[in-house]
Amino acid sequence: MHRLMFFIGLFVLVILMLSNQPKPSVSINKIVHIEYIKDKHISDLDTLEKLLVKLLDKDIATEVEEIKYAIKKIRLKYKTIEPFVTYFSTDEAKFFLNSAPLPRLEKYVPEINVISPHGLQVLEEIIYGKPDQKQFIDEVIIILDHLKSVIKYHKSLQLEHRQIFELSRLALIRTFTLGVSGFDAPYSKNIIKESAQVIRSTYNTLTPYLNYNLNSSLSLKIDDKFKSTLSFLSHQKDMDRFDRYTYLKNYILPLYKAIHDLHIELGIETINELGSIELAYNYNAKSFFDESFLNKSYFSHYESKFNNNLTAKLGRILFFDPILSKNNERACASCHQPNLAFTDAREKSLALSNQGTVKRNSPTVIDAIFSERFFYDLRASKIEKQLLHVINGKDEFDTDFSAVISKLKKSNDYVDLFQEAFPNHQNNPINTFTFSTALGSYISSLTSYNSVFDRSLCSDSVILTEEEKKGFNLFMGKALCATCHFPPNFSGLVPPFYNENESEVIGVPSTVQSKTIDQDLGRFLNGRFAERSSIYKNSFKTVTVRNIAYTAPYMHNGVFQSLEDVMEFYNNGGGNGHGYSVPNQTLPFDSLKLNKEEISNIIAFLHSLSDTTGLTSIPTSLPSFGNELLNKRTIGGRY
Repeated sequence: MHRLMFFIGLFVLVILMLSNQPKPSVSINKIVHIEYIKDKHISDLDTLEKLLVKLLDKDIATEVEEIKYAIKKIRLKYKTIEPFVTYFSTDEAKFFLNSAPLPRLEKYVPEINVISPHGLQVLEEIIYGKPDQKQFIDEVIIILDHLKSVIKYHKSLQLEHRQIFELSRLALIRTFTLGVSGFDAPYSKNIIKESAQVIRSTYNTLTPYLNYNLNSSLSLKIDDKFKSTLSFLSHQKDMDRFDRYTYLKNYILPLYKAIHDLHIELGIETINELGSIELAYNYNAKSFFDESFLNKSYFSHYESKFNNNLTAKLGRILFFDPILSKNNERACASCHQPNLAFTDAREKSLALSNQGTVKRNSPTVIDAIFSERFFYDLRASKIEKQLLHVINGKDEFDTDFSAVISKLKKSNDYVDLFQEAFPNHQNNPINTFTFSTALGSYISSLTSYNSVFDRSLCSDSVILTEEEKKGFNLFMGKALCATCHFPPNFSGLVPPFYNENESEVIGVPSTVQSKTIDQDLGRFLNGRFAERSSIYKNSFKTVTVRNIAYTAPYMHNGVFQSLEDVMEFYNNGGGNGHGYSVPNQTLPFDSLKLNKEEISNIIAFLHSLSDTTGLTSIPTSLPSFGNELLNKRTIGGRY
């Protein structure tokens, strides 16, 4: 009897285990007809085309209000197809269907060729600015031409189930980081309805999968969350008062996680499992505010397997060792001091000679790894290339790789450390690869996604103050900060793919008192030769504002001593707003009209992004050399 009960129990257990297994994707194909999803998308594209064609009959002189209404309707239809278009036709969407109204350089050509922006944002600028009939019609025709190319291409697509989940999650990132910030609707400002349209479209796209998995508690949860998200948005009436923090925490992030969970529950492969594609973001991260969301290895030349605790430990020693400089007195930590969030509190750092300064202010290296390009002028790609510029820089280390490596090889301690960190390089442990990888690995370890703000998003036990919450809502909305400082890194790393860095021309003055722009030409003169266009004169990388409470003074030249000074500069419209000429300024010229309380709230939010816990420890000693003088060198550099 006991044996019979045992086998019955075992049978029930097996049945329960099998019932909880993800359904194989082959059965999904029988019920979720992906061609139906594609047909619906093509139908929406055709509708958008018809709406745009109708604009060709409009007279801007007499029908401007009707045109504004029509464009709002067109933008809503575009938001319906945006998840698919930005996923499958990224460049067409970014440069010709809904481009930011700023000129750019043509890619993949040897010459410097400036291209005018095109798309719905440009169309809005024409209508809401100085309406011109020819310019209006020409722009509509350009949009239509590119839309037709997109339609033709999308008709040929062979959709995969995993792509539906990928583009749905990317749509959530995009609608929050670029949509509700006002980034891609600077004129009509119809951002709440547009975000609702993205949510509705994503909901409709995923509904076949929810229906297939109808009895799953997860599907029911997702269905309910989509409905409650749309209900929440329907009660948000004012763009400036829109509660973006609640939208992010209670709706966007839970949906982002749940859609991934459904993807896994259905047994559909993920892009991470394909193995051949490395993305800037990690699809399997449950939140786009997780420290694991941005892939550190993507921003490095070398494979992630070389970045480990041993390489990071060795890199930390190198970072604090002045042996890397020509005079053996200057270390990376000289200008990037842990107690100052890896800055040095100077307007510009001292030069190696101790006479004068380097060209620019020292930015923090915390979260610096999350960059597609490095330096204020974006001249270096990948962290290892950045190191080369510092080592060669006359005012920084004034040496070269061969000289540094030659010195390191004279230390038995360093040889042992390199052999331990790089077991596959026993015969030649200290070389350009191992040196760069170790330093890059340490810098990669300096990430700070455990601030009060970050913890408040994933836990109800950590609560932002009302000032911090209001500050975030202002940062993401009225103050326009997030149109350049994109979440989650709050830098110029552009969502939703996070594989491109932006620079901006904001008209930073040479001194607080002066009414003239700083003479540093930035990206135009010191960046890449192929980018020496006037559009990049005085253009500088948009750096992270994480830990900004610790990193004064601010801007590339350290001109502003406090966050209050910085906010006043932005609030008054940058250089042009302060009355001096900045012809190519990318910052809006007019006042943001922020009052003192609002500015104080934004600064409170910025303080909530502070997190240096576990990052500031320094070595207690440095590797020894057979040289008494060298063995007396200062940890972190003498100056």
